[in-house]
Amino acid sequence: VTSAKPPTSEVEAKKTTANRIENNRAAIVADAYPNPFVDDVTVRLKLEKQAPKISIAVMDIGGKIILRREFSNVNSGIWQQRIGLNGSRLSKGVYLIRVDTGNGKPALIKMVK
Repeated sequence: VTSAKPPTSEVEAKKTTANRIENNRAAIVADAYPNPFVDDVTVRLKLEKQAPKISIAVMDIGGKIILRREFSNVNSGIWQQRIGLNGSRLSKGVYLIRVDTGNGKPALIKMVK
């Protein structure tokens, strides 16, 4: 078993799957697994404050929305949800998951099928 090392440079930090978005209202850490995926994907968020609404959109690399889900009144802390993606219908390639709390810049997570 190998342990994950923290990024040792700014470049390595930018290559991590998790995205941290901060502003004057909230901070969000978002990631998704498994990556690469076959069928469904679980999105995991760490919220410092309650989010009245979270929008999750899965897009192909061209920006076409494949799936959109919305969740209301998400409490602060760790939140995770399978998003109901039917990956068996999708071609192999790169997909983006956009996570938006409405409090600033959305997080983008790059996924591979």
